[in-house]
Amino acid sequence: EDDPRRAPVRRRLEALVADALQAHPPGELNQAIMELGARVCAPRLPRCGECPGAPYCEAHALGIEELIPPSSKEAVHAVTEYAAVIEHDGRYLLFRGQRPSLVADMWEFPTLDSRIAGRPSKDGLRKHLDQISWEVELGAKLGEVRHAMTNRRISCRVYEGRLLGHNPPAPESGWFTPEEVVALPLAASARKTLTDLLETPLGST
Repeated sequence: EDDPRRAPVRRRLEALVADALQAHPPGELNQAIMELGARVCAPRLPRCGECPGAPYCEAHALGIEELIPPSSKEAVHAVTEYAAVIEHDGRYLLFRGQRPSLVADMWEFPTLDSRIAGRPSKDGLRKHLDQISWEVELGAKLGEVRHAMTNRRISCRVYEGRLLGHNPPAPESGWFTPEEVVALPLAASARKTLTDLLETPLGST
């Protein structure tokens, strides 16, 4: 949780990997860590769903992987999201790339946020779904999940949704069982919705 650019923190990190350097060829270990940091375990938008170290990652277990390392240079912005959990025949509706400026390659439940809608609401989410040709009735509020992404502190209000008509799947959408969902690269709000509200344990594939 400290700034890795600080000399004392760097020394502690070096001490932590000293044993690994004794057990593995240093060049290979260094290349592997650099590759992991560049492609998967990035400081911003880490791809935890694709990470071979996720089962052993304390930050992932605590749900703080997007909070570290901390950034003190950027102003913190509050973002409000409204999301719909739409279940049909035991499968959930998820979209990928519906908010390219935030979670371009990640899967998430249908979501509307204040960066898109200004002042999002439950009715605004329903109208948003109508605009992309999904006829959905929104029901009870399932709960609210909170997380952070770069300099944004996000509060996502999650509602139960019911499909009213037959909607042909779009190229970047799909219906997934709970077991299939947890195997996807998920946006943080979707992952927290699964674990906190729907009680679907990650890694149960």
